[in-house]
Amino acid sequence: MLAGHRAAGQLLVVRPEFAERPVPARALSQTTVVLPLAGPAVLVTALAPDALLLRRELDAALDLLTTVSG
Repeated sequence: MLAGHRAAGQLLVVRPEFAERPVPARALSQTTVVLPLAGPAVLVTALAPDALLLRRELDAALDLLTTVSG
């Protein structure tokens, strides 16, 4: 299920700007995806070989989402 990855995580990002400018579903990398949710929110899901790389993937996604919306 995890394709050899040992860490999995999710990040829920809720921002009022997403109501007016929804974020499209897309892959940010081979192991990280962004999915829009009902309301002004998105869910980022990522896989990584370890917790440190997982944190970096989720932080990069958060940076991208706050740059796009802000």
